[in-house]
Amino acid sequence: MKKVVLILFALALLIPFVGTTEKASAYAGGLIAPNPLKDYVHQIVGVYTDNDESTSVGISSANYVWYEFDSPKTIKSYKMKANWDVDIEFYDSTNTLLHTEHFLWNNSENSQHNNLAFQLNNVSKVVFIPKTGMRIWELDVFDTLAPGSAVNPSAPANLTAMGGDAAAVTLNWTAVSGATSYVLKRSTTAGGPYTTIASAVTGTTYIDTGLTNGTKYYYVVTAINSSGSSGNSNEASATPTTPASSGRALLTIHLVGGTEKEYDLSATELDTFLDWTDSATQSSRYKFVKTWNKGPFKARAEYIVYGKIVNFDVDEYDPAQ
Repeated sequence: MKKVVLILFALALLIPFVGTTEKASAYAGGLIAPNPLKDYVHQIVGVYTDNDESTSVGISSANYVWYEFDSPKTIKSYKMKANWDVDIEFYDSTNTLLHTEHFLWNNSENSQHNNLAFQLNNVSKVVFIPKTGMRIWELDVFDTLAPGSAVNPSAPANLTAMGGDAAAVTLNWTAVSGATSYVLKRSTTAGGPYTTIASAVTGTTYIDTGLTNGTKYYYVVTAINSSGSSGNSNEASATPTTPASSGRALLTIHLVGGTEKEYDLSATELDTFLDWTDSATQSSRYKFVKTWNKGPFKARAEYIVYGKIVNFDVDEYDPAQ
């Protein structure tokens, strides 16, 4: 009789533990559970993350729930059991929206484990926003992919743009793990919209040619793999410039009253003067620094008033001849 009692007692102890193990493994590896989430109606709710898909919470479209991590996380997927669509927003530590993921209910009573459109880094807060009055049984986010699947690559970082001569801009960015190629996009307006200028780029450097010197261009780059495309990188901008000439020029300025002034200028100095004449007003004046016959003076300069100029001649020459 004593042996039977001991066996029954042992079974009584074992059964709760078996049930608890199954319950805890429902969302194993989640970054939120078993911590409760917050909402505006119930304030703090643990049912969302109790690892029990038999318990649920009714929630209206006017309410939403959120969770803030103690430290930034990398998130690749999410798992949810709900009976309608939910928008999932991800924020960084400055409360800047990083990405919005759309959970679409598949009319199933089972939970759905879905990958994000692309890997998110430095996530500090996750917000779940119901699309209508509905019920949520369980939810969590993960730093791993859904079983048996791949995820889009992360957005490239550290994109830089450098304007060069001959109407070109050189772009460089940091390689993305898992990316097989990159797509380059360009705009003449900050923030886009962007137009694709190159695809299937396998390196992390690209030279954009055939541009207009003096025009500012804005760029982003996205990473590609077999799963899809990342989000845009940071935006970088650059302005290609006209190649500098090694020649010189004699500039002869004819002033009101018949006075002439002659200056021997480098090509760069001539370009600066010509740029000034394009934007000068009647009373604008241009400073020529004299490097000859300084005498006892520390510096000498001569000013030409734009409104006094009748015309000017430019005679370019090669100092080597």
